[in-house]
Amino acid sequence: MFDIQCLSFDRVHRGRVTVSAFPLFRVPVELFAQVVRYLSRSDLKSLALVDRDCCRLASLTLFKEVEVDINSKSRQPLLDRNFTACSPSSIPHCIRRLDVSSPPSSTVSTSSQTSINSKLSYEKHAAQSQLIYSAIATSLSNLHILAWDGAFLSSALLQALQRSSVKHLSLKGIVIDPEDTYNISRPIPLETLHLEIYDTVAQYPTHFFSQLLRCVSPTLRQLSWIGAALTEDSMCCDPAVLQFPKLRSLTLDMISIDNPSLFHLLIGENTKVQSLSMGSLTPSACAFFRTRGHIKSLTQFCWINHISTDSILDDIVSFLQHNPQLETIQLPKSVSPTFLEKSFFPLLKLHQYDDLTSLHLVWDAFEISEQSLHFLASISTLRHLWLSAGNQGVRSTWHVDHESVINHLSPLHLLQTLAFSHDTYAIINAHPLSPRFCDYYATKALPCDLDISKYLTPDEFLIYQGKTADYDLAVAHQIEMRRRAWENWHAERMVAIANKYAQTFEALSWCFIGQLPMGRSRFADEFSIVNDSLEREPCLSSLHKMLSMTIWRPV
Repeated sequence: MFDIQCLSFDRVHRGRVTVSAFPLFRVPVELFAQVVRYLSRSDLKSLALVDRDCCRLASLTLFKEVEVDINSKSRQPLLDRNFTACSPSSIPHCIRRLDVSSPPSSTVSTSSQTSINSKLSYEKHAAQSQLIYSAIATSLSNLHILAWDGAFLSSALLQALQRSSVKHLSLKGIVIDPEDTYNISRPIPLETLHLEIYDTVAQYPTHFFSQLLRCVSPTLRQLSWIGAALTEDSMCCDPAVLQFPKLRSLTLDMISIDNPSLFHLLIGENTKVQSLSMGSLTPSACAFFRTRGHIKSLTQFCWINHISTDSILDDIVSFLQHNPQLETIQLPKSVSPTFLEKSFFPLLKLHQYDDLTSLHLVWDAFEISEQSLHFLASISTLRHLWLSAGNQGVRSTWHVDHESVINHLSPLHLLQTLAFSHDTYAIINAHPLSPRFCDYYATKALPCDLDISKYLTPDEFLIYQGKTADYDLAVAHQIEMRRRAWENWHAERMVAIANKYAQTFEALSWCFIGQLPMGRSRFADEFSIVNDSLEREPCLSSLHKMLSMTIWRPV
């Protein structure tokens, strides 16, 4: 879903005759990718040393995704040598995704009151960005995805995009060139666009965003727009100029432009938008939910509820009442149990959401009541369920009663995906001296009667015993081995919980419990950790990729 495929050998090296004696080159070129995908990165680096043809073959995978920090001197030779049009290297033609990191926008400003150092930083940022612009336009002929953090925006970037093969664009931490006119008329054939804007953009009005949207509107399928703290006169919302005939997915988060025309433009009467993620920060947004009514094409809806007043909740209820055809409903921010139990669940029951298959809810409480679980169990069409409660910050406070959840949700026979976020667990028989001021994941307390050797390899257990001459080194090693033992013990504990769910829900194939993604293959009845390293995901990366509607999906 997020892993871009490398290009085929014959496409990048079209017309080139291979002379390598390496056995792989004896098979049809169509099979190269099927073989190479089983090689690790270290294997590919070794393959590249065999001969020139093997180097070209390995480069297809090694350089399909490239990260560049344009503020780092160590990256500069790579840019100069391989990203220029005159370079004989085939590396630029292998690159399919480019992730660019720039200085934070907070350090780059054009205000007349800024220091000389800030102005020099601004000029350096602009100069370094020109190299990327040139590479995008001339050298990276197969570039498909461009993700730029700290992007410097100018008409030169738009011109480069027009000449490039980029179809998916992400711009974060944006720095605006206020002196640029942005007079660009030719279209930019983007399919997805993700904009994440810092507050510094609000310091001066600009027509960049209107110009960008006008260039991409004919082909855009997905628009994700976060943090648009812009002045209203910087946005052009004329339907005669801007139309989005192919737009299917729309995310508007922290949009502070109070302009009704913006919502009418993006999701008007003739819209074909299927997925909508939106908040209620402005009167225009609230009015949209209150008055928009039925949207025939809409199947997925996510309310990004930063503010939950009674009037706003009433607007959301009104919107949901007119759209019982929804297949996915997500409330990713905490909402009160009263709203869920008195308004939301009765609404689902009254209006017969017969197509509802995916649900994500967050309780603004330390636990989920049995009444709420009973309501959930009545939605027999559910296939994907994501639940959370308690503190939604760093410290998790929701102690899940999995036995109760299993008993109440057992009627959901179609359930395929089940996820718990910000869940935490108690330690039975923990050591009396274990910390009490941290949460489960920070404390990493083990039961005092646990045989730690069962959760370490023999070599790791020897290190844990600390039989070295250096005392400080032995202590550091022991701490690390104890951490590994806890992670292994925690993973075993979570897998056991997932297997209990597997016994109840026969169709269940993927779980997220205790910050761990777990899957069940078609050939095994038990769950196992998806990540080979057994590493937890406090940021819920796999879960967001699997279920979140607001995440940018570039491929």
